[in-house]
Amino acid sequence: MGTSWNQSRCTLFRPAEDGKFGIAGEGEFFGVNKAYWCTHLPMRDIAEAFDLTAPLVRNHIVPALSDLLCVECASPRVVRSRTEYCQLYEQHCRAIRRGFAFLCQPCYDAEEDASIDAFQQRMHEIDQMPYQEYLATAEWKQHAARARDKAGNRCQLCNADDTTLHVHHRTYENRGREMAGDLIVLCEDCHAKFHDKLPQPRQG
Repeated sequence: MGTSWNQSRCTLFRPAEDGKFGIAGEGEFFGVNKAYWCTHLPMRDIAEAFDLTAPLVRNHIVPALSDLLCVECASPRVVRSRTEYCQLYEQHCRAIRRGFAFLCQPCYDAEEDASIDAFQQRMHEIDQMPYQEYLATAEWKQHAARARDKAGNRCQLCNADDTTLHVHHRTYENRGREMAGDLIVLCEDCHAKFHDKLPQPRQG
């Protein structure tokens, strides 16, 4: 069940002062906005108190600054309705429980861009490094572990599960960002078959 407006900290709201988000002055609907943002009153009761219709009240609610702050720049999140605030409040709580930071959109976009740049730089490094060096990286160990888990820790050719398992590349085109179909899990004997390294039977 989601957070309701009655459970939220609505008294910490204040009208946004940036003209882009509406006005905070003593306008015709200032009292309406104050009642909307700073009380638990339903929209219907606010409309009756000001002798207005609910649609008219709804059309004149201006966005407000909430108590939900971006951990990066400390700017408050601007919300356009009490429902939006409740949704953001739940996201904020989930982020904290999972150990993530609650970011405003500009900071989130900046962090996302930085992550993409870092990923692309790392992929370039992996593309340039010798293959044996790549096999010692955290990226490869993660992909190999995921492939073994998906295969049920069995050889995908002979179904052996009581032997050393190797993760073999079907293709090297996606090194560092291997997809499931790029890899196959093999026991030592089956892996040797792929590389034609099985000992040849002795001639009579």
